[in-house]
Amino acid sequence: MVVNGPRFLRDFAKASHGADCIRFLRENDYAFRVPDAFFTGQRFITAKILAEEPMIRFRPDCIERGFDLRPDLATKEHRFYYSLFRDAVEAHASRTEFLMADGEMVVYDNTRLLHGRTDFQDPLRHLIRVRMRERKHTEALQLAS
Repeated sequence: MVVNGPRFLRDFAKASHGADCIRFLRENDYAFRVPDAFFTGQRFITAKILAEEPMIRFRPDCIERGFDLRPDLATKEHRFYYSLFRDAVEAHASRTEFLMADGEMVVYDNTRLLHGRTDFQDPLRHLIRVRMRERKHTEALQLAS
């Protein structure tokens, strides 16, 4: 499933409590539990769900597990605005579901397109994730030397 992030935010800002929610998610940190696949010794990070870069950082499983790790970032307001945001994302008109066929590839900007998957039953399913990011010129030169 995918949801157009900028379009969602534009529409959500007009909804009841939408502007308040967006403001809260831009001004307040949330704890994100680091998934086991990316764990390097730090169990959680704190970040805003909405920011300039990355525009959207929203992984419900990591946020919900983060509530347990940082109760101070799991206030009634944190939970209310998280739930409001999640429900609105799931109901947004731009939400598109599709089934990938063998050999298909999807490329998207992870910070602008909300994405997720539904449950699957196929034990032979194999999906590879490749992460890319833009490097600044000086950083690229350092890596090249």
